[in-house]
Amino acid sequence: DTTDNVVIAQTATVNFAAGAPDPTNSTVTASPTSVTANGATTSTITVTLLTRGSAPVSGKTVTLASSRGATDTTSAASGVSSGSGVVTFTVKSTTAGSAIFTATDTTDVMVVAQTAMVTFTPTSVSATNSPVMASPAAVAADGVAASTISVTLKDAYNNPVSGKTVALASSRPTQDTISGASGASTTNGLVTFTVTSVTNGSSVFTAT
Repeated sequence: DTTDNVVIAQTATVNFAAGAPDPTNSTVTASPTSVTANGATTSTITVTLLTRGSAPVSGKTVTLASSRGATDTTSAASGVSSGSGVVTFTVKSTTAGSAIFTATDTTDVMVVAQTAMVTFTPTSVSATNSPVMASPAAVAADGVAASTISVTLKDAYNNPVSGKTVALASSRPTQDTISGASGASTTNGLVTFTVTSVTNGSSVFTAT
């Protein structure tokens, strides 16, 4: 009562609850955005549910899906969205390539518009998993007819390894002629050579 300068003893409480999460204002991020495809190293996907006014939304159940389906392993959610609107997941894979992760607030049946991309990179070249092939396996020893030696670099999980320099050696180094490499290994892990000889016999070619 401002007339008599009296403060009324009884009060009234209003609870202003956060609205529903907004699909375009909520966020999905990955850290780091590139990890090794070894089935152990993980990237953390953070989903933050926000209202149109950027207020965090708590208590919501969120799921995460990969564009590559079961190729990638996604952990269970950290729980319902926290007081900051946050839910986290970890993702890993043994398959090289890029995956796009999409979050869905299943409580409100709302798909977050923003997505996160994680690139899974091959591990190191596997000596036992990288084939060396000759085609054809028999040619005339006339110094002209050539066989193509194909070296395919792969890691332990059969992912091709690109950008590597490869050398080829013959078990008869003074009798066989080896061309230069086709270049660094391609996106398919492939490097090729051609070999010729004027000396009859069998040669074993080793790639390094």
